[in-house]
Amino acid sequence: MALAEPHADPVTDHPAGVEGRAGAMAVSMMAAGPIFLASMMLMIEGGRESIGERTMMAVVGTMISLPFTVIIGAIFGLAPIAAGVTALARLGVHDPVARNRWLWAATGAGMGLAIAGMFDAQIVTIPLVLTSVACAMIAHRAISWHDPEPA
Repeated sequence: MALAEPHADPVTDHPAGVEGRAGAMAVSMMAAGPIFLASMMLMIEGGRESIGERTMMAVVGTMISLPFTVIIGAIFGLAPIAAGVTALARLGVHDPVARNRWLWAATGAGMGLAIAGMFDAQIVTIPLVLTSVACAMIAHRAISWHDPEPA
């Protein structure tokens, strides 16, 4: 059974069958900076601090710098998040396999690795991949698909 060809909604300019794309991008972009900073702070060699002390420093540091990290993370995350959410949401309209959350996580990991590879981001590779996976999972949670009505 072939899926009906999706049509663009003239009011929202979203493909039929997908809701929440703009919200998914917005929430993911707002989360990118704090997630990156917290994971980066956990990666830093702690000297004599235990993992509990480093975790507490990561939480406190993230909370103190929250306004700045949200803005900076949204700026740096705009292009990859918009590309990933748009591509996977539209693909999910045509193929229900693309709606799988683990596919979204794997795509986020791949995009994070690709970005890290482009910029030779040695120490920030793991935080970048963790942030990319988290943003993909957050965006997936905000998206909903509707199968076309049978003709």
